[in-house]
Amino acid sequence: MFGRSGYLAGKGPEGTGRDDERASRRSVFGYRRGRSRAERTYRLLFADHPRPMWVYDLDSLAFLDVNDAAIEHYGYSRAEFLTMTIADIRPDEDLEALRESVRNTALIDRSGPWRHRIHDGTLIEVEVTSHITTFDGRPARFVMVDDITARRVHEAELRRRALYDELTGLPNRTLLLDRLNRAIESTDGTSEVVAVLLLDLDRFKLVNNGHGHAVGDRLLQRIAVRLQEAVGPENSVGRIGSDEFVVVCEEMSTDAAALAAAARIEAALSEPFEVDGVEVFAPASIGVAVADSGTTGEELLRDALTALTQAKERGRARVEVYDVGMHSGAVSRLQTDRDLRHALDRDELRLHYQPEIDLRTGALVGAEALVRWAHPERGLVGPADFISVAEETGLIVPIGAWVLTEALRQLRGWQREGAGPPVVSVNVSVRQLGQPDFADEVRRAVEGAGIGPDALCIEITESSLLEARTIATLRRIHAMGVRLSLDDFGTGYSSLVYLRRFPLDFLKIDRQFVAGLSPQSQDTSIVSAMIDLAHALGLTVVAEGVETEEQAALLQELGCDLGQGYLWSPAVPAGELGDSISPTRR
Repeated sequence: MFGRSGYLAGKGPEGTGRDDERASRRSVFGYRRGRSRAERTYRLLFADHPRPMWVYDLDSLAFLDVNDAAIEHYGYSRAEFLTMTIADIRPDEDLEALRESVRNTALIDRSGPWRHRIHDGTLIEVEVTSHITTFDGRPARFVMVDDITARRVHEAELRRRALYDELTGLPNRTLLLDRLNRAIESTDGTSEVVAVLLLDLDRFKLVNNGHGHAVGDRLLQRIAVRLQEAVGPENSVGRIGSDEFVVVCEEMSTDAAALAAAARIEAALSEPFEVDGVEVFAPASIGVAVADSGTTGEELLRDALTALTQAKERGRARVEVYDVGMHSGAVSRLQTDRDLRHALDRDELRLHYQPEIDLRTGALVGAEALVRWAHPERGLVGPADFISVAEETGLIVPIGAWVLTEALRQLRGWQREGAGPPVVSVNVSVRQLGQPDFADEVRRAVEGAGIGPDALCIEITESSLLEARTIATLRRIHAMGVRLSLDDFGTGYSSLVYLRRFPLDFLKIDRQFVAGLSPQSQDTSIVSAMIDLAHALGLTVVAEGVETEEQAALLQELGCDLGQGYLWSPAVPAGELGDSISPTRR
C-alpha cells in the first residue's frame, strides 16, 4: 500500500496522467467550480489561504487537491502534486509513523512534528491540523500545514546555549550535572565508581592581563581540546566557569583510576600552548571527589570544589582528593564567615600588642598590633582561625581599616601618658594594598590620630611584592614618612630586585629560621646572610619568634638589630604591654 507513487499505476512526478486542465474541473468538497457563493467560500478558506493545504484520499493516499500556498512552499507544480501520494513527501524512515497516522480516525487531529520533503530534496519540519471530509463522494482528509523548521532550529539553538559553553563548545554546568546524576544512578549496586575532577587554572588572570582576552579565549579553547584528548571519549569534559573545567569519570573500577586521570591531565597541561605565536603555560590545581552511596551530583561537585580549594591553599599546581575532614573544615569556614560579618558591628574585635626589643640595649622600641576576635561562643579567637577567611571574602578590608584606626588611637593614648612604644606596626593585606585609595586611607588615619607618620610602621608580606600596582601605593605611603616592613622574609618569593625596588625600612626574619639557630646549624648561616643582605640595603633587621636567651645572644652576635618573641612577651592587651616585659630582659 505504501510505495512511492504506487497507488495509481503509471502515475508519478515524471508521468502526469492528470493535467492541470483536468484538475481545474475537479469538484472540491462536493462543489463544482463556478461563479457561485460556494466557490467564493472555497477560495477564501482553501485556495487563497496563506498556509499550505491539501486534500488526500484515505484509501490510496493520493493528493486530490492542493492550494497555491502548498505549491509555492513545497516547490512541486500542481500537476506533480496530483500524481503523488502523501508518502512521496515523507522520508522512508517515517513511513511507519505515517501508517499509524493514517489509521487515526479522529475527525480533527493536530499532530507533529513531521518531516516533509520539498521539491529540492530538503527536509522540513511541520505540524499539521487535519480533519475527515468528503471529496467527490469519497472519504478524504483535509490537511493544513505549519512549517516549524525555523522555530525548531531556533529552539535547538536555545537548547544548545542552555546546555553548552559558548566559547569551547563543552557541556556547561547544567548538562554536566545531568550526566553526573545519570552516571551515579547507573553505578548504583555495582562495584564501579564515579569521580569528578574539578580544575582551576592557576595563572589564567596573568594570561588575560599580559596577552589580552582574545589570547585568553583561544587558550581556553585549546585547553578544552587537550583535556578531551587526555581523558578519552568515555569521560565527559565541561566548562563551568571562566577558567574552571570539570571532568566526569564514569564506570571507574577504583579510586586510583581517578588519580590516574588527574595525572594524565597534569601531564597534558604541563606542555606549553602555542597561541597566536605566544608560548603560554597553563598549570592547574585539581580537586578530586569520588561518589559515595547516596551522593548527588551537586554534592560531588561541592566536594571536588572543597578539595580544589585545599590544593590552592597548599601551593597550587597540585592534586588534592576530598575527604570528610575537608567538608567539616569547609562548614566551619562558612560559619566563621557568617559570624565574622557581624564582628565589627558587635564590637567583638580586640587588639593585642607584642613588643619589639633592641637586642643591644633591651629597650622597648616598638610593638606589633595583632587582632583577636572575642567570639561570644568560642572565646578569644586568634588570627590564624579567621584571617584567611577574611582574606577570601574581602572582609579583611574593613577589618584592616579598623585595626589601623584602633592601633593609632592606642598609640596616641600611650603618647599622652608618656608610656608605651614609640612605634606601632600594623599588618596590611594584599587586598588592602589593592584598594585604589589605600594610601589616602593611611594618611587620614595618621592625621586623625594626631601622631607623626614615622610612629606608624606598615608591615607587608612577600606576596604583596608580586602585585605590580603595590609599588606605587607603597611609595606614596613611604613619602608621607610612614615606615615599611617586609614580614616573614625567606618564606615567599622575595628577590634582590624586589628588595631594591620597594621603599622598605625593616626586614623581619621568619620565626622558622630563628627556631633552628645554633652555633653549627645551617639556619644560622642563612640568618647571617639575611642580616648582611639587609644591612647592605640599609634595612633594620627584626628577628621574629625569639624564645630563648641563647637565640637572643646568637642573633646579637650576628648583628641583628631587634627581636620579637615569647622571650620578652606574648601579644597582650594594651594595658598589659609594659608589665609583660620582664625587667631582666629589657
